[in-house]
Amino acid sequence: MKKQTKQKYLDQLLTLLLFTVFLTSVLLVLLTGADVVNKLSARDQKSYNQRTTIQYLATRIRQADQRGMISVSTMGDSDAFVIKETIDDTPYETWIYCYDGYLCELFSESGMELEAEYGEYILPLSSLQINETDSCFQLDLQLTGEWEDRLIITLRSKEGVSQ
Repeated sequence: MKKQTKQKYLDQLLTLLLFTVFLTSVLLVLLTGADVVNKLSARDQKSYNQRTTIQYLATRIRQADQRGMISVSTMGDSDAFVIKETIDDTPYETWIYCYDGYLCELFSESGMELEAEYGEYILPLSSLQINETDSCFQLDLQLTGEWEDRLIITLRSKEGVSQ
């Protein structure tokens, strides 16, 4: 009788031990999978921010590719694009610049006194430097220390850049 009781306890102990090993294995697989998902998500977000920032800037410049509509200025500590347009005989300006770790856009009537903090945050961006030559812009971008990129856009309209 004692032998059967000992065998029963050993069988139960072995079953419990196997179940514990199984649960530990499942937990390790889940934790590893969660870490992989987090890393992939962070990589995808970084890639999205990079692509979207470049596309946003290229699109805004190409949309304004007309004679005298685009100029380069400064807003706060950053270089800025100033895109001019007239709506119902009223001149307006759109400022695109980097401020407080974000690419910002500010739309206002021409001639208004503007502060960098008034702009709308668009995308994360830690620095924007703009160099212009004839009808070409060279943009050096940096996203919160993670990546640096250079975008070169040539305007199709001659004399598209105004001084």
